Amino acid sequence: WTSSPAGYTSNQQNPGNVSPTVTTTYTVTTTATGTGCALSSNVTVNVLPTPTITLGTFPTICGGVTSASLPYAATSGNPDQYSITWSGAPGFSNVTNASLPGSPINITIPGGAGPGTYNGTLTVRNSAGGCNSAGVPFSVTIAVSPTVNPGGGLIACQSGSPSAVTLTGASVGGSAT
Repeated sequence: WTSSPAGYTSNQQNPGNVSPTVTTTYTVTTTATGTGCALSSNVTVNVLPTPTITLGTFPTICGGVTSASLPYAATSGNPDQYSITWSGAPGFSNVTNASLPGSPINITIPGGAGPGTYNGTLTVRNSAGGCNSAGVPFSVTIAVSPTVNPGGGLIACQSGSPSAVTLTGASVGGSAT
């Protein structure tokens, strides 16, 4: 056995495992005893780059919203699938080898998810070679939704000079405008 690029040789009929770091062609040559006739054949091991993804800003959404957008800025290694594993995020569903869309990745938020920060790990995969990225941590923050109470109904009488009506309201967990 020999290799191209050079660096591997073996006289063993079945030399065992090899671990190339670049695409490598291995050639085996056998010679018939008595006749001296030789025959060679080869096999190429294609080494694919590990896929990567660079995430953008982690999303913050209001309570009651059922989806969030996780933007990403770049990929390498030709990933075409993604997976998400949630940690300590009750009700959130893991995703396994879904088709990787163009940025952003849409994340489903369970209807009953309360305010807080929910942590997940994203991996991307090149399905042609089965190569997976390292896990990339991210979070989704669900903000407290503001509440408003405009008070009860008001009555005003039409007249030549309008009477003043006072509007009042209260906001909790946000700012009033």
